[in-house]
Amino acid sequence: MHKSTTHARSVGRTGRTLGHLRSWALALVCVSTIAVTVGIASVPSGPATAAIPASPSSGTTSTSPVAPSVPLPQSAYATTTIAPNGIHKTAFSTTPVNYKDSSGKWEAINSGLTATSSGGWHNTANSVSLQLPSDLSSPVSLSNGGASGIAFTLVGANHASANAGTVSGSTATYPGVLADTSVSDQAVPSGVKETLSLSAPGAPSTFTWNLGLGSGLSAVAAGAGIDIKGSTATVAEVAAPTVTDASGAVGSASYALNAGGTSLTLTLDPTWLGAPGRAFPVTVDPTISYFSLN
Repeated sequence: MHKSTTHARSVGRTGRTLGHLRSWALALVCVSTIAVTVGIASVPSGPATAAIPASPSSGTTSTSPVAPSVPLPQSAYATTTIAPNGIHKTAFSTTPVNYKDSSGKWEAINSGLTATSSGGWHNTANSVSLQLPSDLSSPVSLSNGGASGIAFTLVGANHASANAGTVSGSTATYPGVLADTSVSDQAVPSGVKETLSLSAPGAPSTFTWNLGLGSGLSAVAAGAGIDIKGSTATVAEVAAPTVTDASGAVGSASYALNAGGTSLTLTLDPTWLGAPGRAFPVTVDPTISYFSLN
């Protein structure tokens, strides 16, 4: 009788112990599940992202990401990648980050400048093609997927070797293009951002570009900017210029087209530019954007 009682108590204790162990194991599973769920749902700081669980693999023990059964979704403003843990992650941007190549495949935009055989540069990878000359006595040109292009040539630009451009990343800088004036052209996803830098009061207050417009294109005033129009739609724009001095003071500038729409003149307020205490350099920013992004 004593042995039976002792055995029963031992079995009871063992049962209770196993029950506790099962409870702890279940709790650990719950905690682990919560941790994994939080890991999937958390979004790192930076560009907006959306994490989507990848489709589960079948019959594989590889720790490498599983190749998706369909192409990863991409767009001009979003890129989807697979993280090492197999999670699909989409990063969104407010500016274009991808373009479609000639085969219709999405590729990453690369605005870095690459040297050309003629001595100038072009943007490395984009549906908008930017061509920059070795000096600004030759035109800056933009085109898109074989569409009619547009070209801008700064009137009076010096073309001596001392005024030749130099490149850093996506920007070409041209020193001494005009009196007390240097120019930089930066490749951006939608076109080119040109900045005039005026270093002294002797810099000009007017700048004129000759326009070269492809077949079927025309330039028209549009508010404070300029639109380049095709037969059915606006294909590009020259944004309204911005003017600031080194202290942050804001000036004014305006565009004017000649009667035939073949030249564009930018005029700064000469009184503002020559005011006592004006902090140089003064920067003027006309940005040219090509709309026909695919």
